[in-house]
Amino acid sequence: MRYLALSILVLLPGVALAGDNIAFGLVKGIKVYHFATTKETRIAFESSATHQSIPGCNLEAKLVHSQHDDATLNRLLGLALTAYTSGRKLRAYSSNDDCNADFLALQETYF
Repeated sequence: MRYLALSILVLLPGVALAGDNIAFGLVKGIKVYHFATTKETRIAFESSATHQSIPGCNLEAKLVHSQHDDATLNRLLGLALTAYTSGRKLRAYSSNDDCNADFLALQETYF
């Protein structure tokens, strides 16, 4: 019984922190939406992108403006623009298993 309780305590934080990759690859474009009902930035990846682990994202990561403060949004957008203008690969990750990115990384290989 003690081992079962210990196993649950060890595995529980992993379940709470579940998330997955949206995409890893070159950025094809960046779109900023500022409509009455939609305020978000979308990062479109090239079709050669890998690590597309979340179904339905269709090579697009979203930065929903209401989910980030201005400073964080500026940092995320700056990283996406750097990847786009430099031709370097970007990794987009969602901690909620949806297409809303809350982690971006500029990296040449996936790690």
